[in-house]
Amino acid sequence: MTIKKNKRKVVIKWLLISVIFLGIAFLATAYASGTKVVDDEISLQWVSHTEYWKNDSAATIIRLADYRGNPIAVNECRVTILNPDKTVFVDNQLMTESNIAGNWYRTDSLVDAPLGTFEQEVTCTRGNQTIKSSQSFHLNPALEQINTLTGMTDSLNLELSDVNLSITGLVEETGQEISANVTNLNTSLNNILNDVNNSMVAQFENTNSNLNTALSNVEVSVNGTVTSTGTAIQSQITDLNTSLSQLINNLVIGDLTVQLDGLLESLTDQIVSVKEDTNWLVTHAMNDSDMDEIEARFNSIDNNLQLLEQFCSTQDTNSSALCQEIYNIKSAIAVMDSEQQTKLDEINTTTVNTWQLLSGDVTTSINSLLSDIGIIKEQTTDINSTVHEILDSQQSEIQVRIIS
Repeated sequence: MTIKKNKRKVVIKWLLISVIFLGIAFLATAYASGTKVVDDEISLQWVSHTEYWKNDSAATIIRLADYRGNPIAVNECRVTILNPDKTVFVDNQLMTESNIAGNWYRTDSLVDAPLGTFEQEVTCTRGNQTIKSSQSFHLNPALEQINTLTGMTDSLNLELSDVNLSITGLVEETGQEISANVTNLNTSLNNILNDVNNSMVAQFENTNSNLNTALSNVEVSVNGTVTSTGTAIQSQITDLNTSLSQLINNLVIGDLTVQLDGLLESLTDQIVSVKEDTNWLVTHAMNDSDMDEIEARFNSIDNNLQLLEQFCSTQDTNSSALCQEIYNIKSAIAVMDSEQQTKLDEINTTTVNTWQLLSGDVTTSINSLLSDIGIIKEQTTDINSTVHEILDSQQSEIQVRIIS
């Protein structure tokens, strides 16, 4: 039994050792294969930028490397570039290997190229393996405009420099001439001013003497004239004040008083008339049968109120208590007129309904009665005829009896 157990332990031990060796061999093989696969994988990266203007050349620069970044050699690389309208700009042209290991490049002039976005595709080969990648670059209108403006600015700066030099020379020459001319002109002006000054001083002295004499005479004359004129003006003002006072008292105040008295009397009459008409309407409007009188009263009130409203049409009289009362009366009359009209409408409605009744149902009833009366009349005629026949028959019988 002991020997069998030992044999089993030895077998299990060798089995474990075999499994461990097999596992190590498998891992080593897998690692080696994986390393080979990773090492064979090529990464194509773009190095060139994507914005250009027409003075530039489009650069197509790529880098080929493994996952660690180590450069990888290939057989060749080619590039195809499409215009913005998708026509061919560069057709599958060879690229050049750079002095930097793993880099390939190509440049193409953009002087005659159209503005817009171009498509790039690079294809590299390594034995039977092909690596492709694409991107785009932009021939920028804004950058082109800046480029044009920069050129124009440089040209303008050169022209301005030439103009500046020319102007500087002219200014220096002109300044010298102007300085000489100003010096000469200054000397001439000083001489002229001195002559004018001397002449004017002499004239002022003569004129001052004459002016003092003339002013003395004028002062005496003006004083006398002002004194006499002041007395005359004062007298005229006094007379004018008296005349104006009399005119105001006689014309304005007198006429105004008469006009106000007449206006107040007219207003009083109109207000009294409105009051009387209003009282009459309050008493009779809803009960009186004389519609002409009611209508005349309303018209009279309307006319008088219109005259009173003319008096209240000015800014001074409009806010007075009298005018406010007139407006209240006008509102009350309007309400009364509306109620009277409503009453008349009701009467008219009743009259129409009565007429329709009389012309409709009553007429029909009367016609029916007349028809019945006609029938009765005909029957009465027939009865009278029958009665006469009976009477004649009876009388004949009576006569016959008498004879017999």
